[in-house]
Amino acid sequence: MRPFVQYPLRAALGHGNRRTLSSLRELGGERVSVVRSSSTEFGANIQKPCSSSGHRCRVLSSNHYQMLLGRSETTIPQFSRLIHVTKAVDQEGGIPVEDEGKKLVGKQYECIHADLVADGDVGLITLDRPKALNALSHALMVEVVDALQTFDASTQVGAIVLTGKGKAFAAGADIKEMKDKTMVDAYASRFVGHWNAVTAIRKPIIAAVNGYALGGGCELAMLCDIILAGERAQFGQPELNLGTIPGIGGTQRLIREVGKSRAMEMILTGKNFMGAQEAAQRGLACRVIPAMFSL
Repeated sequence: MRPFVQYPLRAALGHGNRRTLSSLRELGGERVSVVRSSSTEFGANIQKPCSSSGHRCRVLSSNHYQMLLGRSETTIPQFSRLIHVTKAVDQEGGIPVEDEGKKLVGKQYECIHADLVADGDVGLITLDRPKALNALSHALMVEVVDALQTFDASTQVGAIVLTGKGKAFAAGADIKEMKDKTMVDAYASRFVGHWNAVTAIRKPIIAAVNGYALGGGCELAMLCDIILAGERAQFGQPELNLGTIPGIGGTQRLIREVGKSRAMEMILTGKNFMGAQEAAQRGLACRVIPAMFSL
């Protein structure tokens, strides 16, 4: 069994979060191990398998962990422990089943590519409609959600990277597909529902923006947990030029990320796109990396 890297749930382990270990161990028939960590212990333990008996492991994300926490008599001290969950996959033979993430290797999608990188610890999703600047069609979003959910169910994948092929991350929704649809049609076809499904993914999603992230493309990037901006990245909300408005929470999220005045300028003019450096300075992006960065 390959080594499993434990990730600390620092944000989740607060003094106000309480639950008995016996209660945690009963979750879904799974066993919960609590491992004390220090700088030396963590460095020594991360290369060890989390189980020696044919069990597979998964790490609770901070959101999932907070959801599980309740009130009881036992306090879990902040920053002092790591939580991981082990589950027997074959009680009789002790043989691990195929990891969910591996099911995507070689799977044929029409609008995206999905693969495992970094020795299988990272799921990589690449939007692959370069001639359409990776316009976010209904079919593309269905495939993105399918890949995200598969990686999310993986016991091996710890993070997911979302990027675009060519000179755009995504230049917006597929206008040709939407031109004859009303908002009622969009909701009836689950077009909006597929976008909301992105926010339900428990593992961290990193948007690697390597070009235009406009309209729905900018909104998709903001649905991710972290944005890394290539030197040529351009963020914008030009929907006004088409007689519409951002429909996937762009008006709310952009204001929270860059401030009201700058966000309103971008939304109400449909112009004045934000470059990579400004995005990093204002906090929309985490940092700027070389345009030809390697994933």
